[in-house]
Amino acid sequence: MERFLKINWPRPEQPPKIFSLPESKSIWGEQFCAQSATCSISWVCNTDATFVFLKSGRMVVRSEFGSLLALAGTSFFVPPDCPHLAQILSTTACGWLVNVPKFDCEELPSQATALNHSNLLFALSEKIAFFPKQKLQTAESKRLGHVFHDELKITPAAKSVPVPIPHSEMLRKVAETIVNSPSDMKNINAWAKNAGMSRRTFTRAFLEETGLPFAAWRRRVKIAAAIHALRLGNSVADIAFHLGYQNPSTFNAVFKKQFGVSPSEYLKAQQSSLPSLKVAL
Repeated sequence: MERFLKINWPRPEQPPKIFSLPESKSIWGEQFCAQSATCSISWVCNTDATFVFLKSGRMVVRSEFGSLLALAGTSFFVPPDCPHLAQILSTTACGWLVNVPKFDCEELPSQATALNHSNLLFALSEKIAFFPKQKLQTAESKRLGHVFHDELKITPAAKSVPVPIPHSEMLRKVAETIVNSPSDMKNINAWAKNAGMSRRTFTRAFLEETGLPFAAWRRRVKIAAAIHALRLGNSVADIAFHLGYQNPSTFNAVFKKQFGVSPSEYLKAQQSSLPSLKVAL
């Protein structure tokens, strides 16, 4: 299964903002908590790599390889010199990040990637993010960074469903609403009206910007939300109810049509070293 759907996202007229930390010679981290209303949407490019754990909220990260949807409790990696755009979809998004120097990235992913992080990587990243700044160059800090790097190298990509987000303002607002409330069952006519478009224009524009028909895209949002809920230990019945399905059997049928396996079988595959399951469009 592809981790990303390749889409030619429009780039801004000006080059991405370049963030460089030449004095950074070791791994370090910090906490973040941002509000969508106060965050500007612009392309950036870091000279170092970044591991991000999202503790709460939702956000989408776009790059030339496509887009990934990050939900609370998930993590992702952005390699060095990778132009990308991180956009908050919820009211706030909080978590922490770990900066990995460019010279230490040869064996790490070469594109923005959602990760299936281990409990150890989670604990290491949290400790680094909360590590006292005055002790960053100590032997303890360096040992912590080495162990984190070794664990990051063997962390597999998450077997997730790519959910591309439209870039135009009105379609993006529709997408954000659905991502934040996947149980919303309004039909395509209602969503087109919300976007100030005719159904025909809405259908064509959504397909052009995401590479997916609207109905298929909305199914992906529901499936992505379902996978996240399964990982958190929610029951199939609770998930089906939350996502607006009439009953668990309907949800099971939709899920199996998408993946070829039931939700419980998918979760077992996700937690094992089996090959990635293929997503049906």
